Amino acid sequence: MWQDEDRKLLQQVQHVGSAALAWDSAGRPDSELYRGARLDAAAGAVGSRPDNFSELERDFIRASAAAAREAFDRDRRARRRLARALVVAVLALVVAVSAASVALVQRRTATHEAAAADVSRLVALSQNLVSTKREVAMLLAVEAARRDPGALTTGALQTALSSDPSFLRYFRTDPGPSGQIAFAPDGRSLYTNSQEAARGPVRVDLTTGRATPVPLQDLDSRTSVSWFVPVDSTTGLLARLSQIPGRVLPVERVDLGDGQVLGTVPVGGEAEHLTVSPDRTRVAVTTAGGRGVKGRVVVIDLATMNVIASIDQPGPAYAGENWYGQAAWIDDHRLVVASPSGRLMVWAPGTGRIVRRINDPPAAGTESPETLITTPDGASVVTAGSTLMVYDVGTGAPRWSRARPVGRAVAVDPLSQVIWAQEAGFGSSRLFAYDQTTGERTQGELDSQHGTICDVRVAPDRRTIATSSCNEGSVALWALDGATATGRAVAGSGWASSEDLWSPDGVHVALFRQATSATVEVVDVRDGTRIRAAGIEASASNSPIFRPDGVLQAVTSSNHVVEFDPRTRRPRDTGVVLSGGHVSANVALRGSHLCLYGLDNGAVVVVDTAKGRIIRSIQTDLVAVYGVGWSRDGRRIFAAGQSEHAEAFDAATGARVATLPTPASNLAVSPVSDLVAAAAFDGTIRFLDGTTLRRAGDIVNGGAAFAAQIQFTPDGRTLITSGLDNTMRFFDVASRRQVGVPVAIASWGAAISPDSRQIAITTDRGVSRLAIDAADLIQTACRVAGRTLTATEWAQHIGGRPHQICRP
Repeated sequence: MWQDEDRKLLQQVQHVGSAALAWDSAGRPDSELYRGARLDAAAGAVGSRPDNFSELERDFIRASAAAAREAFDRDRRARRRLARALVVAVLALVVAVSAASVALVQRRTATHEAAAADVSRLVALSQNLVSTKREVAMLLAVEAARRDPGALTTGALQTALSSDPSFLRYFRTDPGPSGQIAFAPDGRSLYTNSQEAARGPVRVDLTTGRATPVPLQDLDSRTSVSWFVPVDSTTGLLARLSQIPGRVLPVERVDLGDGQVLGTVPVGGEAEHLTVSPDRTRVAVTTAGGRGVKGRVVVIDLATMNVIASIDQPGPAYAGENWYGQAAWIDDHRLVVASPSGRLMVWAPGTGRIVRRINDPPAAGTESPETLITTPDGASVVTAGSTLMVYDVGTGAPRWSRARPVGRAVAVDPLSQVIWAQEAGFGSSRLFAYDQTTGERTQGELDSQHGTICDVRVAPDRRTIATSSCNEGSVALWALDGATATGRAVAGSGWASSEDLWSPDGVHVALFRQATSATVEVVDVRDGTRIRAAGIEASASNSPIFRPDGVLQAVTSSNHVVEFDPRTRRPRDTGVVLSGGHVSANVALRGSHLCLYGLDNGAVVVVDTAKGRIIRSIQTDLVAVYGVGWSRDGRRIFAAGQSEHAEAFDAATGARVATLPTPASNLAVSPVSDLVAAAAFDGTIRFLDGTTLRRAGDIVNGGAAFAAQIQFTPDGRTLITSGLDNTMRFFDVASRRQVGVPVAIASWGAAISPDSRQIAITTDRGVSRLAIDAADLIQTACRVAGRTLTATEWAQHIGGRPHQICRP
């Protein structure tokens, strides 16, 4: 082995010697020195056997080692500089990224704040326009809700739709004014007639809103349709008016499908008004008089299109330009005929006999009646021009002590026994209600908001009323029976509903007569079918309750707890009798059979209807109990009452476990959490955690008056209050924000659908149905508006690039 080592050493000495001589000869430059592995091997050899190397060779190795150390130091310094530079770069990058992130967050925040501000602006604008531009207000609310769904925008939708709860929708008919209105006999459509030259009647489908012109022939710039009435589903009658002097056109019967003329009848003058008899067999045509010539009423048999009777209008001829007084059928055999003098007469065309003269001679202020209608019962006739008056058909006597100043458009509402009349003066868009018996003006008002009312008509089923505009092609429709834009009426005037009266399967709503507690009915909300709930009593202060099993449970005036099953239509007395007081609180259920009743003697009674017995009676110091509720786990019972404080009791023992730390005279417990809403007499509502009894969130103002009833929707998202001021308010539970505007009610409490999307409330017109779900409200607002925003309206109210608000 030593021989191999000596051989390697000899080779290294020889190589080092050659390298050292070359290095020395070249002037000892660094470029000739050893580096890396060769330097390591040579340095090792010199270190182990230095005597084998010359002084030059050792200098070469030392110079190589020194150069290697210097190179290493330079490299290390460079790496340090690079590391420092990298740290600086990284720090700079971090600062830049942080700054960019902050800027991005700031931009996003600014964008969000700008968007929120824009939504708030749209909401405020929508609410401001409700009273003047209803459909624009609805469309702006829809746009706001699409941009930012939530309590604020849902409230804007509710406000736009409930500011006039009876308003149903707008229909667009024609670029020109809508003019005269006539409902089809089946009530499924209506016709408008603008009375402009070359424009004929337009049919509006009341289900789809689609407007279709009747394809009449021979209409030109000098010919218009002065009056149009449908006879049946396929034909109609019309009177044409020519602008050519001396040209008088006959009355025509036309096919509504193709416009073909099926028959004509000359009536001896310009036909100004047509009215079909109730049995649809005859038409009375009023012709214009004037300049000393009387107008006439001509009766035509529709089967033969022949004139069968005619008569002059009563009173002297009108000395001025063309003028006429309308005719109106009392029944199939009698007509009321009017004249410009204000005189009326009851005429029987079949015999030619004048049965009675009315307002003859005319009373002061009753002249020039332009509109004449009879009440559906045939007992009264209504005249309107510059004044409104009602006469008894049987006696001819005026029913009112004096005429009321109004406009010419009037209609009779037989459901509410009022007359709707246009506001006095020229060009009003509003109708006011007058009591049919006394003539006193009531609180009712209908405002089409689309210029002068041209005509007003009540539908054949008497449930809706329509007005047309003299200024544009629009027709406005209102409900007379309590229906709303979001649902048909559940019941008419005089009926009421209340909390917990919508069945858990969503099929039935229970109703009770406000005048008598012994009349309770259950209505099927799908088809309106109603059944009498025998043995059940109800009132606003003692409302029944639908149990989860679909059975209606109530307490009678004799304090018996009774049941009614809508499926079997059978009542049952549970055998439970509440003693010592009467029900004065909202009823709270746990399961199908365990029920809490609060009594006016301060007692809270737990009833098990399955076992037919009282489980527990808890005497409180609340004086009278106005609100009761279960905790979600069923371990606690909450009660509040007249003493304006609330208490919690152990459900198992009845022992009082706590007094709620807030003034409370009424309360309700959320069905999805232990959140307790407690109402004080001053109208404020505070929220408490039902477990800890600590305050939970902000106080809300439930109104200026005490919330006599408080309800959570089944999903727990909305709180509904009914105040002693007869208003209902809605609050978003999460944000504590009031949703929409207060709604006028005639009885406390809302029946809430199990899906939390609809409510049934009691109004002066009966039990109405309202939507409270945002998606339903959006859909309804789009349908009710009947159009989209114009380019000008978009630029004025929204700005930016327009898009379609209401999606098909």
